[in-house]
Amino acid sequence: MGMTAPRPRRARWALLVLAVPAVAWAVPRLEGPLRMPEPPAGAGASAPVRQPPVAAHCQRPARRPVPFAPGERLVFEADVLGLDIAEVRTEVGAPVLVDGQGMWPLSAQVASDWTIRLVAAFDGDMRSWVDPATLAPARTAWRMSARTPEFDFFGESGVVFSAPGRVDVQNHWVHHERGGEPVEERKALAYKSQPGLQDWLSVVYAARTLELAVGMVVCPALHFVDNPGSLRAEVVAREEVDVDYDERWAYKIAIRDPRPREENDLAIYAWISDDRDRLPLRLSLTRGRVAFDLELDDVEHVPHVPHSVPRP
Repeated sequence: MGMTAPRPRRARWALLVLAVPAVAWAVPRLEGPLRMPEPPAGAGASAPVRQPPVAAHCQRPARRPVPFAPGERLVFEADVLGLDIAEVRTEVGAPVLVDGQGMWPLSAQVASDWTIRLVAAFDGDMRSWVDPATLAPARTAWRMSARTPEFDFFGESGVVFSAPGRVDVQNHWVHHERGGEPVEERKALAYKSQPGLQDWLSVVYAARTLELAVGMVVCPALHFVDNPGSLRAEVVAREEVDVDYDERWAYKIAIRDPRPREENDLAIYAWISDDRDRLPLRLSLTRGRVAFDLELDDVEHVPHVPHSVPRP
């Protein structure tokens, strides 16, 4: 089951949460660094097993050598209706040991632009510790805060992808309407998983390793807020994309959440560069007349990857 925050408010921050992980994610301004989640002590509430639905036409494409390495830093600009609202920074960190295994820490940080802070201020952080060979996450942590004239919101989550095939989740939410009492919820749960389950951040990096082609359909298994699901991603075109006054060839990918829910009227597209770096160039979410765009603004550092595929 999903969290019980008021649905109109939840829809607002869910749109932001969906956008940032697609190359980055969000979470809050807390004192001290974001810590890696520890495995929960004892069993949490057991959730029904809901395996990600995989359609018969979903494919398993070949993988290219990993086109990124520790030290890669990218900067994105987010805008709504053409107005800059936030900056998102992603980084592949130096290898660390997690449960005795070498992992790459992926991170995404978001902060609202100064031009909109009088109307809405938000910031956050998401981190994912992944196996460099498979890019599957071992642990995930994220935090997000938002403040508007109508409400304050704070959320954080720690996820441990445990063996054999178990996912432990600890969620914490606080929602405070102006003039009302804060509503707080803490929830610990566990569910069974399948191999290859990704989180919102790791799935972006994993997508960069796929051998893409127009017409291809992939359905990555994904950890949502508190249960597993899947996305349906179809490569619909190979086209030139203008990113920061630079023309690049890219694969255009249409993304859909096949679960029946009200957010499914979103039109979601992503563009990944067709070159050796396989950079995430743009993410576009549209609902009705409202358009959200996340676009690559600066490549601060791309380390040399000796085994990357030569440019086509």
